[in-house]
Amino acid sequence: MKRVLCTRPNASSLISGVLFSRQDDGSSLSELIDDETAEMFLSIDGYSLHEEVAAVVKSKAQIAEELQALADAAKKEAEEEAKAAGLVEKPKAKASTKAAPKVVAPPVDVPAVVVAPVEPVAPVEVKAQEAVAPVVVPPVAEDGEVF
Repeated sequence: MKRVLCTRPNASSLISGVLFSRQDDGSSLSELIDDETAEMFLSIDGYSLHEEVAAVVKSKAQIAEELQALADAAKKEAEEEAKAAGLVEKPKAKASTKAAPKVVAPPVDVPAVVVAPVEPVAPVEVKAQEAVAPVVVPPVAEDGEVF
């Protein structure tokens, strides 16, 4: 992934489907684009490769390795804290050495819930109301004459 810098005057913020953002010096910097699109722009006068991006962009493999190292460190720290708090059972003699230690949750007091029986309720009869005819008021002029 690369970025290109456009120094052409009056450059648009959207060029060939790629978003560009205006910089303080008047140039425009593209969003991250694939190598093929970058080469297309670089073949035009006024476009150059933005070198700073190469140092910032990491490969997916580098990111995955860093995340795995963080996860491993967090797991080790959690296991050490559980062991220090006495929440880890020692493995039995027949257990495999590859089995992870079993973490036991401390006991929790749960209040008892009492449910009282409910007596049945007699059905209620609902009666329909009679329809009332609307009252029509004829229009009246200011002098009181009915139209």
